Amino acid sequence: MSTSGGSSVEDSVRITRLNTFFHSVNKGERSLKTTQDGNRYIEALCQQSDPSSCIDHLVHSLAGMSALQRSLQFDLSESFFNGPASDLLGYLQHPDLESLLQGSLLREVLVSISEKRLFWDALVRSHGKEELLLPAQLSFGWLLIHLMCLPEPQCKPFYQLAQEPKIQDSFLKSQELQLRTIGSQIRHILSTSPSSANNTAGESAGGRHDNDFADFRHVAILPTADELVSKDPPFLRLAETLEDPELAEDRLAMHLDNQFRLYREDMLGELREEIQIALGQKKGRHRGIVLDNLTLLGID
Repeated sequence: MSTSGGSSVEDSVRITRLNTFFHSVNKGERSLKTTQDGNRYIEALCQQSDPSSCIDHLVHSLAGMSALQRSLQFDLSESFFNGPASDLLGYLQHPDLESLLQGSLLREVLVSISEKRLFWDALVRSHGKEELLLPAQLSFGWLLIHLMCLPEPQCKPFYQLAQEPKIQDSFLKSQELQLRTIGSQIRHILSTSPSSANNTAGESAGGRHDNDFADFRHVAILPTADELVSKDPPFLRLAETLEDPELAEDRLAMHLDNQFRLYREDMLGELREEIQIALGQKKGRHRGIVLDNLTLLGID
């Protein structure tokens, strides 16, 4: 009892000290001078309970943005990328930040991070050497996708990086579904022009998995393994979209595209649900029928 209570008090004191340190740095009252200072600043940032408020204050603090950049330049080791840097990028992936002012504040922070080539180049090298653990690999892929979606000409160097076969293969040929999904998203962005790549995810077809394409003619009728276990909902247009008078010229093409996707989803919906139930990802009863003792005739 006393040990647990003592630990809780210590944690509370530590969080208070981290908050004090974080805000004093953002106000310009303290500066980061050592690796320990940089890691402490990142830890304090990641301890903030309200990511939206935290990033809002950070973006509007010249000292804070400068400190964030500096905290990423003290240590460029494998342990740093798999530790504090991975934690920071994971914190920035909070869904609230994507919707805050349409993601504009998040973009400012990501641009600030990538502007310091020392950090970005070292992170790319570490990824190429396969030094990153899975959480750091996921964060690197997430960061690359967001940088590819910046307006021109900011996105150009990240487009060029993503076009490298080694980068694409590191995701598309991974044993991890999450990394392959990132690879599919990168491939989809590369298939679009840089100026149109900054669409909100989920509003258009393509990039959800290895069988999701903008052109429905490229979609295989039989599902892939990644498609069946994908957690992203399929792309289906709303009826009101098809009735939009501004899209009258494209209505026939959109109708054909949507009918294909609707009929295909009719086929896959129950199959996907059965697989999720079998894998324990979803509660429910099996609706399939099992037939025993069947043999194929005329086949050696």
